[in-house]
Amino acid sequence: MAKHEGGCLMFLSCISSQGVGRFIEIESTMIAASYKQILVQNLLPSACEMRLDEFIYIQNNNQKHTVRLVEEYFDENNIDVLE
Repeated sequence: MAKHEGGCLMFLSCISSQGVGRFIEIESTMIAASYKQILVQNLLPSACEMRLDEFIYIQNNNQKHTVRLVEEYFDENNIDVLE
């Protein structure tokens, strides 16, 4: 997140030993549903673009990251998340 003169810009991306994934600008307040939508649209495509057969997703334990809605996405897609 970058702050400047009362405003702020927020971005989300991923990195691996194979490179950097998609760089996403967060344009509104992040809630669990919008976080899940970003994951759906970008996490697996980024892993594919980086040619990752396996990966462990790391995130902080912010409440929007750990709600059932998001956990179900990880479970349904067999994504390992570091606790």
